[in-house]
Amino acid sequence: MWGIVCFAPFDLDTRAVDRVTGGLGYGHVALAGGETDDYGRTLVIDASTVTRCVSRRPLLEVSHRVPFRVLPLEDCRDCYERAVEHLGEPYDLRQLVGFRPRPGRWTCSGLVYECLATEARARVRPWRKGWSVAPNDLVRAFGG
Repeated sequence: MWGIVCFAPFDLDTRAVDRVTGGLGYGHVALAGGETDDYGRTLVIDASTVTRCVSRRPLLEVSHRVPFRVLPLEDCRDCYERAVEHLGEPYDLRQLVGFRPRPGRWTCSGLVYECLATEARARVRPWRKGWSVAPNDLVRAFGG
């Protein structure tokens, strides 16, 4: 599996993100790059409040067993490799409530957005001018 994995809201934070950013039904995103662990589980890279950093985790652990959708990307391999370079960098909870991004700190959608190729980033429009990119912004840009 390759692409942006978009998850339905599964907790208070992700429900709020979805509601505030257009209510398309997505509150978290991760990147799938065709990797599996020793047990054959699909791995994704995400930034979340659970790990408090950018991490590589099994898809089922990230999804909390909620519905998810995979948005294919033309340059997904490059995007995933760029995300790997950020493993261990801290999560930025402040961006969830409207603060501007801080260098070296990530939200799930901010990480995905930053790792996209320039042409792909041009397709993404933040839900509110001057605010961080949200999961629903990525769905609007790549998922129709």
